[in-house]
Amino acid sequence: MSAECHGGDNPPHNLPMAGHPTGAQAAVRISHLRKLSRLAGRRAWPLVVGLLLLSVSRGMAQTSTRLLVASGETVPDHPGFVFGPFSGLVMNARQQIAFLTTLESARLETPAIVRSVGVTFSVVAFRGLVAPAAGTVFESFGAPSMNDNGTIAFSAALNGAAPSSGIFSVTQGKPAAVALAGQSAPGAGAPFQAFSSPVIGSSGAILFGALTGSGSASPGASGLYLWTPQGLQSVPLPAGFTLGPGEMLQPIFQNEDESVWIPNDVSVAAADDQLFRALAIRSFQSLTPPPNPVSTALALAPLPQEKPVPMLLVILHGTQPQTMALEGDPTQPVMARLGAGAPPVLPLIGVESAVAGALGGRVVIASAAASNPGDLAFYCYCNGAVERLTTSADMAPVAIQPGTRAIHFLTGDGSHTLAFTAPLAGQANTSAIFVTSLP
Repeated sequence: MSAECHGGDNPPHNLPMAGHPTGAQAAVRISHLRKLSRLAGRRAWPLVVGLLLLSVSRGMAQTSTRLLVASGETVPDHPGFVFGPFSGLVMNARQQIAFLTTLESARLETPAIVRSVGVTFSVVAFRGLVAPAAGTVFESFGAPSMNDNGTIAFSAALNGAAPSSGIFSVTQGKPAAVALAGQSAPGAGAPFQAFSSPVIGSSGAILFGALTGSGSASPGASGLYLWTPQGLQSVPLPAGFTLGPGEMLQPIFQNEDESVWIPNDVSVAAADDQLFRALAIRSFQSLTPPPNPVSTALALAPLPQEKPVPMLLVILHGTQPQTMALEGDPTQPVMARLGAGAPPVLPLIGVESAVAGALGGRVVIASAAASNPGDLAFYCYCNGAVERLTTSADMAPVAIQPGTRAIHFLTGDGSHTLAFTAPLAGQANTSAIFVTSLP
């Protein structure tokens, strides 16, 4: 089996693929995220599974949803292998997509990271490929991150001699180790034990969460670390942001240089909902002049039973990242204004496991009206109003069942294109990657 990184052995037999929270591994374009830092110290924020900023036009214009690839299809240039389920989707501004999958044959189920450039697919890394750590091969992978230059960063479990895991990058087909288990962690006085999935910035700097400690019997200490060509450094956490024993930070939201992290024992779905609320509420509160209450309606009901989610905003500035603690507020409803002559805004049933935020206060989410939960669509929270961007026909390729999540990963190019994973209509057990062009 060939790969962008060369020199691999035939992959050994099956172990489950390493999982990773959906949310934030999706690539997110958020140039105005800094504005949200003003929410800290007020009510802070809320979120939604897998977020990104998109520049979208208002109104229902021409959209299209097309199938990119489905499980069971042949892996190009790898005879005898077909794609398994898809996860960990990320798209950059050049509309390159990287994702987790399994390469399946009659005998093997091989975890892999694959890159898509249009309809051309290349395998970046797979189980059994020689890793850039002496005496080891890749065993399984966490969700990838990819910048606009096409460099991919990921965490991986290793098989063979020590180390047992690490953070790696692949640039133009060349793999490199960023950090390895057993390596001394800067500022920790102990070696790395375990790693979260990383995020990679526009300059190639790589940010990741890790546990450190000398043994596996007790939970390790948690920290946030940054790799640059100058080496590794620890990233100080803001005052008041504390992590318990064994709690590791994981990314749920990323753009090139901005990301949001939560402890790994926190519900990603709850964090996603709360971040979306923050984006939408911020947009609504920024409207000038403020909307007349008579001309507003409930867009998303509060969730008073939910607990606030602790979140960490990280903004990369070269080798000097800035951090800020944020706390979601699920008790806040999302309101929307009613345009002249526009149909009334129906309350949405919730955020459908994926969301995208747009430049200039525009936010795109996958959701459905509470009155028709089976009619999944992409909606724009545009200038304080809720507008539907896709028709039922646009979403016809997707298998939708009320009460279950259809869209599990959502990512985009920061402009008008989304990519997501969902079951294929008529084949509910088939995982697929779809691409949607928004107006």
